[in-house]
Amino acid sequence: MMNPTPHLPGFVYGTLRTGEENYSRYLEGRARGELPETTAGELYFIASEGYPFLTAGEGMVRGS
Repeated sequence: MMNPTPHLPGFVYGTLRTGEENYSRYLEGRARGELPETTAGELYFIASEGYPFLTAGEGMVRGS
């Protein structure tokens, strides 16, 4: 029998955070736990594609 997929830490921001529009679609019931967190970087938004992205930078981004 194969071992189940291990639980790995992750960082989400924007609409993937709890209570935001994409949380229930992609993460609800799949996250083992959630903690507020920050990471260094800069957020940008691609309007033509409709999604944000995170790059290296000196700012701080809040997430979970």
